[in-house]
Amino acid sequence: MEKIFSLLGSFKERKLAYAVYMLVGEVEYWWRGTRQMKESRGVVVDWDCFKGVFLEKYFPDNVRYAKEVEFIRLHQRSFSVSEYAIRCEHLARFYSQVVSEAWRCRKFTEGLRHELKRGIVSMSIEVFPALVEKAKTVERFWVVVAAARLLQFRRDHLDLGEETSKGDPMIGLFSLREQLLVGDLVLLLLKVEHSRCSVTDVEKLTWLEIVPFRGIFFRCGRLGHISRDC
Repeated sequence: MEKIFSLLGSFKERKLAYAVYMLVGEVEYWWRGTRQMKESRGVVVDWDCFKGVFLEKYFPDNVRYAKEVEFIRLHQRSFSVSEYAIRCEHLARFYSQVVSEAWRCRKFTEGLRHELKRGIVSMSIEVFPALVEKAKTVERFWVVVAAARLLQFRRDHLDLGEETSKGDPMIGLFSLREQLLVGDLVLLLLKVEHSRCSVTDVEKLTWLEIVPFRGIFFRCGRLGHISRDC
C-alpha cells in the first residue's frame, strides 16, 4: 500500500481514506471501534495514528523483534544464492538500525557458505544487486566444479564392473551420510538450474546427469544415461 501511495504522491488524508476503504471483514469492524474510542478521547485520527495502531494490533513488537533477530543470525546454509538474497532483503526491513548499502553487502557476504564467500569477499562489492549477481556466478562455477570432482572420484575409485548385492556399486563405496551430501549437492544444482528442470524430472537433466541423485547413479559415466538405462 505504501508503494501505491508513493507512486500517486497521496496526501496523508487520502492515505487514511484509501486504507480504510480497503479494510474488510473483522479488520473493518475492529477499525470502526478503535476509531470511535480514539476520537472520544480527543485523539487526532490521521494516517500516522492509523498506521501505528494497525501495526500494534496485527504486527506487534515481539514479532518484529523475532524478525530482526532472524535477520541478524541469517546465513545461507542450504539456500541457493537467489533464495538467500530474497530472504535477506525481506528480513532487512525489520532491522531497527539505519544501515548503509555497504553494510548490507558485508552482512550478505558474511552469511554466504564458505566456498562462495572466499571467492567474493576480496572483491569488496558495495552495491547489493551487483553483489548478488556476482555470488550467483560464483555459485554456478562452484557447482560445476563440484560435479566434475564427484565424477572424477567415481572414475578413480570405482570398479564399474563390480556390483553389490543391491545391484548398485556406489552403495558400498559411499556411506549413507556421503550419499545424502551428494544428494544435497544435486538439489542445489537443481535450484540453480530451476528453469531447466524439476527435482522429479531426472530424465531431462543434461550436464547434471554426471552427478548421483540420491540413489540414482550413472554406471557408464556417459551423459544422457541414468542407472536403469545402463
